Order: sequence, then C-alpha cells, then structure tokens
Amino acid sequence: MNQSIIFNDNVVWHAAEQEFVLTAMTTFGAVTCRISRQRLHSIQHITAVTDDELLASFECCRDEIEELLSQRIGEQDFSEDGSICLY
Repeated sequence: MNQSIIFNDNVVWHAAEQEFVLTAMTTFGAVTCRISRQRLHSIQHITAVTDDELLASFECCRDEIEELLSQRIGEQDFSEDGSICLY
C-alpha cells in the first residue's frame, strides 16, 4: 500500500446505490472512494446478503480493496465528480 495514502475507517454501506463509500487522505486532499457490491463479490467470492454480512465481507478484503484504490489514485483515474470508483 502506498504510505502517502491513508484510508479512514469510515466505510459506509449505501443500500440504495449498492455501494460502499470511504475516504482516502492523499497529498491532493480527501478523495471519496466508491466500491460497488458487485466488485466486492468479485473480490471476496461470496454472496453476502445482509448489511452486516456485506460490511464483514468488505473488512475481510479491505487490504486488497485499498491496494486497488491506491493504484487508481496513483494513476489519477478520477471520475467526473473527483471520486475513485471500483465498479
């Protein structure tokens, strides 16, 4: 993981959007990061159903997710709204 990028522990599940949202602190400032439920399933290879199961699945592969997000931040692969998305 890139040491100049620090991920906050503030992961939030947004059921309506079917995505997780967390914040990364970078040299550019705060970056909102979004990870879809489908992307989590492709990384974790399980089918979580409840919100608690989804959050537990996220935490199980958090290091891998943060590495993927770090790569995107390093490549400056930002969405139009300035966020990093893994969909």
